[in-house]
Amino acid sequence: MDAVGDRQTWLREQSRRLRQTDGLAPDIAGDLVADELLAIARAEQRQARRLVRLVLSELLLLLARPGGGGPRRGLVCAARMDLEELLDGSASLRLLVEAELPLIYDQAVRIFLTGSAAGGFDPPIRCPFDLDMVLDWRFYP
Repeated sequence: MDAVGDRQTWLREQSRRLRQTDGLAPDIAGDLVADELLAIARAEQRQARRLVRLVLSELLLLLARPGGGGPRRGLVCAARMDLEELLDGSASLRLLVEAELPLIYDQAVRIFLTGSAAGGFDPPIRCPFDLDMVLDWRFYP
């Protein structure tokens, strides 16, 4: 893999190259292959956002209920492992998630407020967690 081992960059670059040529061979539609490569990149982006949202909403629950969490910590740990694996192969995906962290946090707040007994807890307006905290399996508020 080129692009310094960055899967997202590689997928997008291969898609761009396919669109600039007439395809791989006469019987292979380059545009369709390019579309599939972009679909893979977008699916990885959605998965990363989904995992960050899950971790953030669970961290908010732990902020609202200090000392709680119990079995939910396992869910958070598993999501963190999946997210770390996804981001390890792509520095550009990590940068994208970091840039979108405020938006993803806002979504996590809505999930938290909709699905939990907030019990008068007002989540912070701005995300109190950075991506390293989201990924750190030892970090719990």
